[in-house]
Amino acid sequence: MFFFNYGFDDFGPPNRRNWADKSQAAIGREQAAIRTFQETFLPQARQATSFPFTIEGLIAPENHLTDACWRTFKQTVVAHGCTAKRREITPMEKQALRSQARKGKMYAINVSIACHPDQAVHKLKEKQAKADLKKKEKEEAKKVKEQQEKDMKALVEQEYNMLEEHVFSGQKRSVPAEESEVTGKETNEAPPVAAKKLKLEAPIARLIQRCDTVYSTKKSDLYSKIAKEKATEKAKLLKELEDKFQEKTKEEVAKLNEECDYMKQVVKDVSEGKDIPEKVDSSAILDTKIAASAVASSTAASSTAIAQ
Repeated sequence: MFFFNYGFDDFGPPNRRNWADKSQAAIGREQAAIRTFQETFLPQARQATSFPFTIEGLIAPENHLTDACWRTFKQTVVAHGCTAKRREITPMEKQALRSQARKGKMYAINVSIACHPDQAVHKLKEKQAKADLKKKEKEEAKKVKEQQEKDMKALVEQEYNMLEEHVFSGQKRSVPAEESEVTGKETNEAPPVAAKKLKLEAPIARLIQRCDTVYSTKKSDLYSKIAKEKATEKAKLLKELEDKFQEKTKEEVAKLNEECDYMKQVVKDVSEGKDIPEKVDSSAILDTKIAASAVASSTAASSTAIAQ
């Protein structure tokens, strides 16, 4: 018994790989929308006096475009330097369509253009040319980078082979004169290479990377050591400076206290009519005498006032 497979597998969901993206009815609506754009919008845009120019609802909701048809229509519109936007119609607008309404979503398509169609196409071509040039430069840069990487890889392999040959080929041995005469071999002949040579632990690139790692670690340790020594020296110097300033401050304060006590004693001696010691200078004596006379006069005045 034979069974015909109409897009369905024997088991599981239907197989849509052989299904078409657009039905004949959908293709007809798509072509009608493109004709409306070419025969209605573009002529009106060429005759427009102000921009941007827009026609809302250029494609009516009755002319339903599926997602695949909408993408094709939008590509056609963009190719002419225009823009297209879909707007879902409201329930009231959908109800007004009555028999032509669909159960799913329905859209009205608005098309607009920013400048004259010829200028828009020219700008679009310039933009496309810039994009192509940028893409070409990017591809060339990628090729150059790949070639550089290839050359670097070849150079590393060459250096590796040279190093391997230098390490494992051995030093040339000296052949005695008698042996050379008997065997006919020349002196300083390299020893025979073993059938299975040892392989190096890592290629040149890995060795270089290891050296970079080691020296970067050493540099970091050196910088840390220098920073610690610098901080230690700085703290030491600051402590020394602080001690010096404290000592100097103590000396200055002691000197000022001594002078203050001496001046107090001078004022007291002058007020009592005693002789002024010779330690103080003339300016200090004058100032002290003036101050003492002022104190004495004020004391006499206050005594007279109390007597009266």
